[in-house]
Amino acid sequence: MQMIEVKLEQKANTKELLIYVTNKHKTDYFMDQMLLFKDGKYSLDCLMIYDAEGNKLYRRRTARLFASKFPEDYITLKPEQTYSTSIKLDDFFNINSNYIDVQYDASNSYPGIGMDKITSETLRMSF
Repeated sequence: MQMIEVKLEQKANTKELLIYVTNKHKTDYFMDQMLLFKDGKYSLDCLMIYDAEGNKLYRRRTARLFASKFPEDYITLKPEQTYSTSIKLDDFFNINSNYIDVQYDASNSYPGIGMDKITSETLRMSF
């Protein structure tokens, strides 16, 4: 079992992706806020998006990144705590098909322990 569970939902029939991140571990978990779309920013590439033809969609522009500092750039998730966030995909991607498949796929640099791989099930979003 992963320490972190990620569930994706589509907001109505919009291009807004809702993300729910839950700590399934028995201790606090520190997650880099760049992986949580804090303030609506899409900093780190953690979404795999494919159009109706199976072509991978790439974001329109890249972000200038700075190394995250612990603890100020991390969000603490208590055991069983869920953090909810969202992102408007059409702010970052050119979406021209009637549906896309989206998966959350990230590596969180966990202070003092190393890297955790965090993935979600694939969500089909229809428009």
